[in-house]
Amino acid sequence: MFLLAVPISIVAAVAVGLRPSPPRSPAVAREDGAGMTDDTPGPTARRRIDATGLAILAGLLIALLVALRGGPAAPMAAIAAAILLGVFVRQELRSEQPAVDPRLFVMRPFAAAVLGVLGATIVLHATLVIVPLLVQDLDHGSPETSGLVLLGISALGAVAAPFGGRFSDRVGRRLPVVLGTAAMTAGLAILWLVAGSTTTLALGILLSIVGFGMGLAGSPRQLAALETVTPDRVGMAAGTYYTGRYLGGVLGASLAGLVLGRAVTADGVSLGFGVLTAVGVVLVVSSFGLAGRRPVANAAGA
Repeated sequence: MFLLAVPISIVAAVAVGLRPSPPRSPAVAREDGAGMTDDTPGPTARRRIDATGLAILAGLLIALLVALRGGPAAPMAAIAAAILLGVFVRQELRSEQPAVDPRLFVMRPFAAAVLGVLGATIVLHATLVIVPLLVQDLDHGSPETSGLVLLGISALGAVAAPFGGRFSDRVGRRLPVVLGTAAMTAGLAILWLVAGSTTTLALGILLSIVGFGMGLAGSPRQLAALETVTPDRVGMAAGTYYTGRYLGGVLGASLAGLVLGRAVTADGVSLGFGVLTAVGVVLVVSSFGLAGRRPVANAAGA
């Protein structure tokens, strides 16, 4: 499976390398924490890589992963993660060109978007763990059947994603994210109630509702995050956004393992979807923090 990804990765790398770089503007607007802007020469300025901040971030993520795994080292790893988080925030606030600017999270739409992608990925990756175990261990289905059931969450998500993006161009980013997240949460709530006794077909249909909601909310949420920042910070904002996504994957898989424990039972599966429903409710509420319309200043500068 890993070998199959090699040629795809090579094609992607070549395609990105062949893509021409966009022309650089003579001045890049930079915004400080208070919202003030100044002009910094674009063609001659070279952004320095925050190697110290990235190294601390790497240590923080490793400590967090060790803590999530449990075991004797988990308490010390959790303490180390908390200390490194404080060191990382201090380092980034003092850096002129931080890898991740904590000031981004002062902006409510950006913070809401990162929380949204974190929670949505928790739901996705927990589902990718719970559903195959449900189909194969409780319903005694085949691996092929569990793959077909999970196809619903992926296929409907792919169908809804372009529609969600175009819809948000017309009505603003907030509404599609709220509607999509609400649909995802509704599907999870029904799974919470019936997962232990439902049929494989019904499971696939409910997962399709979850996937459709995720797809509808995904691209408007990402756009809302990137439109919050000035153009010179888009790369850093995107990296921060996707860090939230990857952390959500780790947390989702770990959460599924924690809830199910060592044995897959109907009660454990229902509890898992109940926890994910609670995550969905939090995301519905936080989605109202997104901007309803695209900011005029950034829209003109994009």
